[in-house]
Amino acid sequence: TDAVNSANWSVNASTADATGFYETTANDVHDVRQTSGVSISTIAGHKYVIRVKLKGRGRTWAYVNFYNGASHIANFNLSAAGAVGTLTGPVSNAGIELQSDKYYLVTFMASPVGSAVITFAVGSSTGDEGYTFVGDVTKGMDVKNVQFEDVTGQANQNPSEYVSVGVLS
Repeated sequence: TDAVNSANWSVNASTADATGFYETTANDVHDVRQTSGVSISTIAGHKYVIRVKLKGRGRTWAYVNFYNGASHIANFNLSAAGAVGTLTGPVSNAGIELQSDKYYLVTFMASPVGSAVITFAVGSSTGDEGYTFVGDVTKGMDVKNVQFEDVTGQANQNPSEYVSVGVLS
């Protein structure tokens, strides 16, 4: 299911609802993670495109990370036209685009060195790489249309059209 408060997602220093999450007051990383009930593994040498739609709830910076023994992180400024921040790990082709629904479509490509089961996380931040901070229960992030796709060997390495899974309407 798409909702980050479903059984397939867990929270870290956050409380999730059907459309995203709010931070807690902990001095920690504030995110939602797709780990529970999901087993996705990477293959060394393959290229993966990560795409998600984000809208700040009082935060103008977000990060997207997939971890498979090493972090693959892209930071995004969710204000005005949007901007790509710092990229960590074997990450490239990051982009951000403001959509008509006021969400930012953020994308990046990662080429993991090893093969492992991944943990996928989307978090709010206080600035470029501002991951750990005292949270504010009135702030967080709307998260939807999370997509992780292997594009190895494809001529067009853009992600395919988003298709919702587990939603009946």
